[in-house]
Formats: sequence, C-alpha cells, structure tokens
Amino acid sequence: MNLDLAAIDQKDLEGLKAFQPADWPDITKAYAFYIPSPYCQPLKLMENGEIRAIGCAIRHAQTAWLAQIIVAEPYRNRGLGSKMTQCLIDLVKPEVRSISLVATDLGAPVYTKLGFRPVAEYSFFRRAEPLPPNPESGVADLNSSILGQVLELDLEASGEDRSLLIRDHLENGKVISSNSVLYAYYLPTLGEGLIISRDEKAGQELMRLKLSARLRHVIPEGNVTAKNFLLENCFEPYRKALRMVLGDPVHFKPEWIYSRIGGNLG
Repeated sequence: MNLDLAAIDQKDLEGLKAFQPADWPDITKAYAFYIPSPYCQPLKLMENGEIRAIGCAIRHAQTAWLAQIIVAEPYRNRGLGSKMTQCLIDLVKPEVRSISLVATDLGAPVYTKLGFRPVAEYSFFRRAEPLPPNPESGVADLNSSILGQVLELDLEASGEDRSLLIRDHLENGKVISSNSVLYAYYLPTLGEGLIISRDEKAGQELMRLKLSARLRHVIPEGNVTAKNFLLENCFEPYRKALRMVLGDPVHFKPEWIYSRIGGNLG
C-alpha cells in the first residue's frame, strides 16, 4: 500500500463531502475553519491520487486534539484509520505533553491500540422543541474588559491554554458576572456553543439561553447539575462518547463544563 501524506487545502473541500458521517455536523465547515488556522493542521492520506483518509491536529499551548479522523467507507478495515491517527500523533507529539480526542465506537479500539486511554464520557441529549428563554437571567454581552477573566476561567475549567481559539469566538459572547467578577460565559459561535461556569445557577441560565435556540446538547458525564437540568426539562439522552488521552493527564473540571465545544475539541 503506497500512501502519501499531504495537507488538506481549499480545493479538497468539495470532495470531503463523501466522508461525511450521517450523524455528525458538516465536516466541510470544520475543515474550512482548519485550513487557514495557524494552530490547526488538516491532513489527508492519498493513494493513487485519491483521498483515502482525513484528520486534523489542533494545537493549544501545551496540549493538542485530534479531530474528524475519517476513512473513506470502501477502504475501511485496511489500517488507514490507525495510520492517519499515527501521522497526526507524530506531527504534534514533540511539542505537547497531552493529546486528546473524542472517540466513536468505531474508533475507540483503534485509539486504544495506539496508547490512548479513556478519561471521561460525554452524554448527548435532545428535545423536540426549544426551551422558553428566561428574560430575568442576568445575562450580559461579553466585552473586552472581562476578556482576561474569560481566559482564566477557561484555563481552570479545561486544563488547557485555549486562548487563541477563544479569542476567535468572542463576538456575540454572553457572560454572567457580579461586582466585576465573572461566574460564567457562553460562546455561541464556538462549535456547539461552549458554556463554562463556576456557579451552578449561572451555568443553568446559560444552558437555557443556548437551548432556547437549539435542540441538542452535549455535556461531560461528570456535570451532574447540567444533567439534572436537561432531564428535568424533558431532554432525552440518546448516546455517549469517550474522551481519551495520550500522554500526561489533562486536569479539567467536568463539573464546570455546561456545554462542550464539539467532538473535535471536547
């Protein structure tokens, strides 16, 4: 099997539609974001001039994520998923202490063989209709004066310096604060809509705001407050996914994560 590794570029986007899993968000939008990003490296494995597998490495300061690793359906069970994953690992491993990913049932055995270990689980919920908003929630627009606190709260919650990523998604951000102290923030344009909160009530208020416009929600299993809020509001659990890590553990706080970014960044 003679394979070539190359960067994915704009002219590949149309062809990536053939790799789209049925139950995933549009992967071409994700790759359109990755291509120009200075901290993302989208790659393709080629055979005879045709793309057989794709994946992306996303770097933070000391950590990285592997995202959207997909093998074209006719070429599965040939070790291409493992090969693609190993290429991404080799790309970032010299520069980071931890590599994380979210695994599907199909991918988890592949990642386990490469040394990844499970560290958490995400729970997926859905509801037929959006929630009614709460006009008395105390939610305010995110402005530059509170940016430093947003980055500090994100670092403490995620265990990762994601400041470059966060700065790209401040527009339309929402916060809950009191006496100039930040308790929670929501970035609606970052993936599925990231919500981080150190306060249970503030976290639930931002969940209600998000879910007044969306019908699906994903949280780490360790956030009992968020899970109870969803169940009490008639959200139905419908699947789970593993978060896995290679290298040093990432000391994140699942109880502060009220909505994840996505399968590409946890």
